[in-house]
Amino acid sequence: MKNDTVSQMTSNHHRRAGITLMEVLIAVGILAIGLSSVVALLPAGHSMAQRSFTTDQASIIGANAAADFVTLGFLRPECITSAVPPLVYDPFAVGTWKNTPFQAPPRLLQLKNDGLFATSALGNPRPSPLNAYLIRGRDDVVYNVPENSNQDVTNRFSAEGVREYQGKFTWTALLTRPATSGIPAGTAFLPGDDAILTIVVFHQRDPNQGLVSLGTYTAGAGELTLPNPGAPLIPGRQNRDLLRTGAVIALEPQAAGSYTVRRLSLASPTTDQAGRETGAFIEFEGGSPFGTTFTAYLIPDAVAVLERQVTIEGPNGYVP
Repeated sequence: MKNDTVSQMTSNHHRRAGITLMEVLIAVGILAIGLSSVVALLPAGHSMAQRSFTTDQASIIGANAAADFVTLGFLRPECITSAVPPLVYDPFAVGTWKNTPFQAPPRLLQLKNDGLFATSALGNPRPSPLNAYLIRGRDDVVYNVPENSNQDVTNRFSAEGVREYQGKFTWTALLTRPATSGIPAGTAFLPGDDAILTIVVFHQRDPNQGLVSLGTYTAGAGELTLPNPGAPLIPGRQNRDLLRTGAVIALEPQAAGSYTVRRLSLASPTTDQAGRETGAFIEFEGGSPFGTTFTAYLIPDAVAVLERQVTIEGPNGYVP
């Protein structure tokens, strides 16, 4: 009897020493879920890395653009075709600022042929290719790929002899008055006046796309209502991809105040009962702008904004 009991226990022990088919299936299921989660994270990780690279490049280009703007003499009165702010320097995209306070002419900034040593007389602006060259990021050089490994890689140059770049990053400069200046609207800049230099950096900008009207925005309300609910802001592009966190908005004051450009720190779409997008709850980096009611414009493809206080120059760059 005792031997039978020992034999039975030994038999049971041998039967439980292996892994059942059910346990294998459960393990495979857990492994599959884990691998699926890892695979799902790869596109998100790539997107975050690409966004981080874009932000890093945009910040560098913005800082360099602000330095170039001052060094090349754009704050000299003779480089300004109209001294009444707001002013814009944007040779890359003609018509971008149409139907806005920046509509040209006359509120344009020009890079004179004499550059930093421009004379008092208003001369001709630099040729368009050189203007476009100035506002492009120059970290993406275009190369001539050799036909075989025995030939060297060479830089590519345009017909004007200018080194070519892919130009994925470009920038635009705006000159406005400080919001608290107290100077009436329509007053021209004078030497020694304080101004706000705003650099807007773009990534893969569409040069044919102008600013997009977003209707009226009331400071502190936190909600932006679109003028045409359900209609795309730009044909062929999703509103959620345009009006999002990180988007850049230009604000035109409807009363006292100063024109300003801000980046969104929050953008949460709002919909009506029919499911149409009617607007978004938004917040701006740096808080609510100075003023009450604004006409808002979306600046498509803009990825970064840099603001710096500057002084309009006098007879030379050292005397206000």
